[in-house]
Amino acid sequence: MARYSDLKRGPELAAAYAKYQAYLALDRPAKKAAYKGLNVNRLVATRIAAVIFPFGTTDLGIPMLVPTDNPAPDVSTTTAESKEADAALITRMKTILGTRNGQTTVANTVRVLDVPKFKPAKLFLKRVTGTASTEQVSRFTGIPYKRKQTNTLSSPFGKNGTETFEEVAKVIKAHAEIATHVSAGGSYRIVPQLSLIA
Repeated sequence: MARYSDLKRGPELAAAYAKYQAYLALDRPAKKAAYKGLNVNRLVATRIAAVIFPFGTTDLGIPMLVPTDNPAPDVSTTTAESKEADAALITRMKTILGTRNGQTTVANTVRVLDVPKFKPAKLFLKRVTGTASTEQVSRFTGIPYKRKQTNTLSSPFGKNGTETFEEVAKVIKAHAEIATHVSAGGSYRIVPQLSLIA
């Protein structure tokens, strides 16, 4: 049963829900304009083509785009969006994953194929870049909220040799850089490979 305090918020929540429905009804250009209106700060990284080895395969390699800190990314800004490079976070990602996040040269015995709609395993690293909270207005509901600036980086990864996803996930969780990252207030998320390859 709802609390009385919840009932009192009914009109406010109904108004927010109406704004959310109006947002969902917008076309893609209008949604992009609403996103730009947030004046967000976004992490950007240069991505290069590298080959990862999917779980459940033997001699198959799939080219993917993986983050790198060289060359440096374009961080030119606009009035609606600022961009930031985070070389330290990219270095941490590369240290944790090693060659599992892609190799630029592979043996001739590897079949390198572009597999459409392949969804690899991914590692996400997030760290708070500032201690002060800033107020923003939700583009979904119009309700103001406070948030701390964070940088989030993702990278696809595969296996070395005959590793399984469970084995690699265990290695990632036990990596010293993960412990350092978490102790500094950061967080991480591991997403399993969602595509099955015969």
